[in-house]
Amino acid sequence: MNGDPHPIMPPVSRRASLSPQERAARQTEDVTTTVPRSRRTGSSPRHILPDEEIELDDYDLAVPQRLPTSARRYQPVPETRVLPQTRWRRFHRLVYVGLALFLMFGGWLLLSLAGVWWQHTWDDWHYGTPRTFQVDAVVGHNHDDAAHPSHFLALNLHRHVLVIELPAGDANKAIIYIGPTLVGDGQDSLPVTLSFQDTRGSGRLDLVLHLGDQLVIFLNDGTKFVTPSHF
Repeated sequence: MNGDPHPIMPPVSRRASLSPQERAARQTEDVTTTVPRSRRTGSSPRHILPDEEIELDDYDLAVPQRLPTSARRYQPVPETRVLPQTRWRRFHRLVYVGLALFLMFGGWLLLSLAGVWWQHTWDDWHYGTPRTFQVDAVVGHNHDDAAHPSHFLALNLHRHVLVIELPAGDANKAIIYIGPTLVGDGQDSLPVTLSFQDTRGSGRLDLVLHLGDQLVIFLNDGTKFVTPSHF
């Protein structure tokens, strides 16, 4: 063409001069050489000639590609929490004995305080403030009788004990008896009560003053009660 004595011929592929058996063996060799060695042994891939054809079969396409190190995903390891271990310490038996005694003493103290509080409250309900006690009795004064008994009041007035008698209920003939003076903490709230009994066998009822566990007797002379001399 164009009068060129040496026309340029297209390059002839080297595969064209190969027999079918050699071509099949060469294709197998090409597939093996085209797969990077890093996928097989971890080394650098083999250099491929530019004029060699790359033909991959279905097996090579199904081989998974290794992800680069920067793209690897790792499952986080859950944090393991170690619980502290509790060690029980055994105490000597005397420790338990002391604890039991302490609890018994504390219980007794609480019961005592509760008893004092309850007694004080009960006295407030019954005797008021100041502590006051009243009673009627027939003692033979001012011609008293069952219809007109004598009336008595006992007072704890700031630790001073007073007994007031209204013979036959007549306030115009009232008699005041001076009792003892109480000493000690809480004595100003001590109730004072009265009773009547023949302490000498004289046939007359004497006046008995009750101050807690203490008794004070006022003798009956027929018209009034005689205050003890030691007051």
